[in-house]
Amino acid sequence: MLNLLTQNEQDKLTLLDFFENNNDTLIPLWQLEELLNLSTFKTSNITEELSDELSNFSSGAIKLLPNKNVTAYGINNELINKFKLYYLKLSPLFEIYMFFNKGEHNFPLKIKEIGISQASAYKLIKKLNKQLEPFAIKIHNQKLIGSERHIRLKTFEMLLFFFKGIESPFNNSVLKSAHLLTHALIKQLNFPSSYSMKLKLEYFISVSLIRIKQGFVIEQADSLTFKKGISRSSDRLYSILTLTFKQLFPALSEQKTHIEVLYLIEFLLSESLLTDLNILDGFTMSPQLIAQTSDFISHMRKACNSEEEFQLCEAKLLQETSASFLKYNLFNYYTDSFNNDLINQQFTELYVSESQLISEFILSRTGQSELSPEAFSLFYDLLFLIVTYVPNNAFQSPLHICVDFSRSMTYSKHIKNKISAFDALKVIFDDEVTANTNLYVSDFANYQINIPQIIWKDPPSINDWRLFGDTLIDIRKGM
Repeated sequence: MLNLLTQNEQDKLTLLDFFENNNDTLIPLWQLEELLNLSTFKTSNITEELSDELSNFSSGAIKLLPNKNVTAYGINNELINKFKLYYLKLSPLFEIYMFFNKGEHNFPLKIKEIGISQASAYKLIKKLNKQLEPFAIKIHNQKLIGSERHIRLKTFEMLLFFFKGIESPFNNSVLKSAHLLTHALIKQLNFPSSYSMKLKLEYFISVSLIRIKQGFVIEQADSLTFKKGISRSSDRLYSILTLTFKQLFPALSEQKTHIEVLYLIEFLLSESLLTDLNILDGFTMSPQLIAQTSDFISHMRKACNSEEEFQLCEAKLLQETSASFLKYNLFNYYTDSFNNDLINQQFTELYVSESQLISEFILSRTGQSELSPEAFSLFYDLLFLIVTYVPNNAFQSPLHICVDFSRSMTYSKHIKNKISAFDALKVIFDDEVTANTNLYVSDFANYQINIPQIIWKDPPSINDWRLFGDTLIDIRKGM
């Protein structure tokens, strides 16, 4: 994602993220120094600045105590999101980027509004161009030019990440045009009522409209083609979008309108917003996307322990998998969720077999030894479609557990019922220890067997169940 904040502002956001997980805790200043990799003096200054800025918001507080300790109250995700937007709107880099993205013309006036010199402004343009270079984008001759797909995606990614519906980054004219397209889609499609999805669509369409108005048309990706006459639903969707684009941009040629309509439909597909299979009949994915989808479906089929169960969900898997690969190839944008090591570890431990299945597939295609941040987006899309549509534990060998408490068979049955509540597991209960048994659970140890044992003298506590879950994860990893 484009980095348009100062290092000072990034450090403050790092502190806020840390405080969110450590509210109402006495934190030594040296711990914040290590977190930011800064001196005591600089860390104190940044923390004091952040404390002062918090007074402008209705919630949250940071206090620096005399004994070089810090404590924070009321720091939550909503407050952090507001701070992100607050810092972005203070950023001269953001102001300059959006000036050229919107195709505005009076740059000297913009410099004056920002409150910087002409020399400083051109230094910032140079800094921006250095960030934009990897995406084949640059500011040149008072215009933002280069890969139009990258320009729109990077702008959409940034605006969605920072604004999140707190306020709109678009003027009323752009929103009015965007709503015309959105309403046409809602009328035609069985569209989800999700606020977040509607907001995402509004941002995506608005970014596109701003660029089209300046005469910039998206490059054709050949990832999706349309053939009229195959499906009435497909024809109707294509026709409605084409007419709406022509209403908004009468001078846009037929070919350019066609490309923009396909671009919007690509996005709808990538976000799984086209839920009616009949609508998809008139659209064909590129051979590359078809091959990626087919390869992953085959990879899943080989790993699934029930062909019958797999066939029941295969049609939905085909649709969702193709959407996931389309998103990965064309619309892979950064979000602030599911992107830290702890979350990744939790999901890979919860869905061991599924995670291994997906990781093996992605790594075999990328030739890398570990998943990149971009690949994790695909990883989670594929993981959630598997755990949503494939029957529980279709990719796992069952765990055999022998539950054997001396108190009574009824108590053993009670513990079995509790274990069965672990939805992500596939458990078979053995009445006695066999060669297949993976775990023995009892109130005293069995010295005749050589498998992991969990011994609960008293009814298991919350911590006991946590250790039980950790043990099952370790067993699953070794299977």
